[in-house]
Amino acid sequence: MIAYSSDDIDRLEPAYLKNYGLQEAPFATLHDDKFMYLDAERAQRLNMLQHMCRYSNLLLIVQGVHGVGKTALMQRFIQSAEPDWQVCEIAANTMIDAEQLLFQAAQGFGVRQLPQDASDLQEMLYAKVATFHHNDQIPILIIDDAHELPKDALLAIFNLADAYVYDVNLLRIILFCEPQIEKIINSKDVKALRERVTHTMEVPPLDEESTAEYLKHRMAVAGFNGGSPFTPRLVKKIFKASHGIPAQINTLAHQTLESGDIQIEQTDEQVDEMLVAGQENKQGKPAIYITMAVLLVVIVLVFQDQINSIFTESPEQGDEVTLIEDDAITQGIDTDADTVPRDTEQVTTELEVQERIISLSEPESTQPELVEPATPKPEQPVEQASESTAAGSETAEQKTEVELPTPKVSSIEPNPVPTTSSKQTISINGEGFTPDSEVLISWTGKEKKLSAAQTRIINENQIEISINVGLTEDNWAVRVFDPKTGESNTAEFKVVSVDQGNQKDKWLLAQNPTGFTLQLFGTDKKENADQFIEEHRIAGDAGYFYTQRNGKDWYSVIYGAFADKKAAQQTAKTLPASLNKIKPWVRRFDDIQANINASRKVVQKKKLKPATTTTSKSAPIPLATSGTDPAQYEAWLWSQNPSSYTLQLLGARQSDSIKKFLRKYSSLNGKTVYFHTRHDTRDWYTVVYGVYADRQQAQQAIKRLPKELQTASPWIRSFGSIHAELNRAE
Repeated sequence: MIAYSSDDIDRLEPAYLKNYGLQEAPFATLHDDKFMYLDAERAQRLNMLQHMCRYSNLLLIVQGVHGVGKTALMQRFIQSAEPDWQVCEIAANTMIDAEQLLFQAAQGFGVRQLPQDASDLQEMLYAKVATFHHNDQIPILIIDDAHELPKDALLAIFNLADAYVYDVNLLRIILFCEPQIEKIINSKDVKALRERVTHTMEVPPLDEESTAEYLKHRMAVAGFNGGSPFTPRLVKKIFKASHGIPAQINTLAHQTLESGDIQIEQTDEQVDEMLVAGQENKQGKPAIYITMAVLLVVIVLVFQDQINSIFTESPEQGDEVTLIEDDAITQGIDTDADTVPRDTEQVTTELEVQERIISLSEPESTQPELVEPATPKPEQPVEQASESTAAGSETAEQKTEVELPTPKVSSIEPNPVPTTSSKQTISINGEGFTPDSEVLISWTGKEKKLSAAQTRIINENQIEISINVGLTEDNWAVRVFDPKTGESNTAEFKVVSVDQGNQKDKWLLAQNPTGFTLQLFGTDKKENADQFIEEHRIAGDAGYFYTQRNGKDWYSVIYGAFADKKAAQQTAKTLPASLNKIKPWVRRFDDIQANINASRKVVQKKKLKPATTTTSKSAPIPLATSGTDPAQYEAWLWSQNPSSYTLQLLGARQSDSIKKFLRKYSSLNGKTVYFHTRHDTRDWYTVVYGVYADRQQAQQAIKRLPKELQTASPWIRSFGSIHAELNRAE
């Protein structure tokens, strides 16, 4: 099609404005929200964005081809932001690196006096975002044209999406981008982080009917009042030429209003003619090749005598032909010139191959057999002597084996063994251990023989084993077995919960469940938690506890123990100066205790059952009925593993809407509950369905829902995010 510049389309008064009574250019490329046409597809995606920003904790990608309307959708989304949202918008380009991205994000969220050092900048950004969470606000980072970002900047975004504050995700992040971003996020160093993407949303082109409505909408907004100048024939041409892409529709519509029709460089008929011509050219080439082949044959026939004389006069080739004939006679091949079916070169090749095959098989048929003498009487005494020697040797070995002591286990170190989710080394002390010794361990309902990789024989009195005893207290036993000398006695040891260093799991489990503490920090590495406590010099009052998040280790640093929430909040204001930037999360002990116990059960379950045996069967849920008080389900929600998932089906301001929904989908009863929180100082009710160990199981569960619920795109939520929401609502 003929190209029009954006200046041409965007000029303030195109020539056709007066002709149609328009107040402004209807198809300018500049984004103006009043011109946005919100068809059913885009309205659905806008609602989905709004809902997911409220409830989804991870990164969201909105994809679409160039000109399909992603930026218009983004601007409408920003304009419809709720009061408790804090939105930072970044327009990406190829020059933004990871550090510049952090700088723009910090600036967009209102960080003042930005430092030059990248680490200080990140710390200030985290502190600012933590303030939003503390004030029950949702920070949202939106990046337009994200496909233009270099890889290091995209990695920085994914790392921001994986950062946590108060046990919830630091930021909601939405990337608006073109499909080529897939090449980057599927690369090896980004693919692992890509798992954190919760949803990829496609923005589709308009269909023909929506194209007609789009044209009418923009003309009406520009001031047109009357019958549409875009006839069905013109609409069809515009749709076909633009493929339903709004940006291309604008260009073609502008061209139509200015010239009265669409000018396309090549019509369909011209394209067909080019294809036919190309096909004729393809068909003409074989004829040329056939003609050349015929000429070549004629030349060979005319000069056959001269060609034959050349080969006959060559002494080397004459010898070769003789050899070929001799070999051919040997193999029974007719060498008459008129009857040879293939040329001499091919025959030579076949004979060479045949000769190689024969040479490989000759040793098998020609090798003489080595036959022992029929009466080897002189050698018999020697053989008998050797047999006697061997028998004596075996007897000696047997005597040695019998003399070896039976293995005996005298003690286990350490004993008791502390609970942990990591592997630890345990020493077995005793006697009679050999390099062939094997170790068997047992605990409630389970016994296992340790592999060679887990067993290290130090000497005859000590064996070291490497095992993971998990987080559940239990009585364990160990035996040593030797295939030659037998089995040892059984020695027992205890696995108990023992606080070590800064870890305070046992102390926390002993606290009054209605009491409170302050959570300061969360990390996936134990050493980071230790370092945090040491750097801020709070070892006397602080510690950390272990849980699991998304199937991975998670350590949360807590500070103090308080009888009520008010005392905890007062203490938060008097924390050491080094913690001024941190906004502590006031948490109840029963919440923490539930998380610790749930994580221990998960670790123990993984230990007892292979991962392949995991099922998607949901835990029993009390029946949700129209007259049920949602408060009774909060205890059940708190009891769920924060790293497990559920499906959110509905959120509404009115409880009547929830009850109507539950009546309509009564078949879901038994797996559905709803709970109450407050958003923007108003009531909010949320329906969730099922319990799933991981996101994949939750995805499979969506496919089993009624079709109308599947099309509503249920959101997968972690129970950890629900716990955080319930805690904020208190």
